[in-house]
Amino acid sequence: GSAPGVSGCQSLSPDGTAMFYDITVPPHYLYVMCESRFKEGKWQTPEVLPFSGLYRDSDPVLTPDGKTMFFASDRPRNGVESTNFYIWAAEKTETGWIEPRLLDGPVNSDGSQVFASLARNGNLYFTSDRNKGRFDVYRSRLVGGKYQPAEDLGPAINGDGIWSLEALIAPDESYLLIGSFGRQPSFGNSDLFISYNQNGVWSKPKN
Repeated sequence: GSAPGVSGCQSLSPDGTAMFYDITVPPHYLYVMCESRFKEGKWQTPEVLPFSGLYRDSDPVLTPDGKTMFFASDRPRNGVESTNFYIWAAEKTETGWIEPRLLDGPVNSDGSQVFASLARNGNLYFTSDRNKGRFDVYRSRLVGGKYQPAEDLGPAINGDGIWSLEALIAPDESYLLIGSFGRQPSFGNSDLFISYNQNGVWSKPKN
């Protein structure tokens, strides 16, 4: 068989002493989320997170305070098997991780959602194939403690022939990092782009 490899998103804890990432076994039958800790000047052997290992779990992203991890998974929802990916949240306490919960609100749709990140003010940014089967970037604003309907970030960010699978928002919403296929100019496969928030308007992403 093929050897496992690191895949997808990597996320650092706020203090820089823990890294979370995927290990995938080709050809993508299983994604497992792991944690490696920085001790005595080097990164330690990764350990599988206690709630991962049975399903395809990917794209671990910590909230700015480091207390919650968002990730995408095809694990069963309410006991029902799933072929799509949905966003889940796992809380970390002093005694360890709490069993993940399916994220409430407008983030999860009938399609797949494969990446979610949170701004410090609570606004959620995520990628989903709910529109025309392509993966676009969306935002759900937190207003009065309730998440609002998902907003397509518009033609500067999303467009025909462009598939964006990752969207990492800066804590202050000043910029957005996007991993896209098909966005030009491209240097190859999936490229990393940056878009700046200019008085509420997102700039054309720059490679």
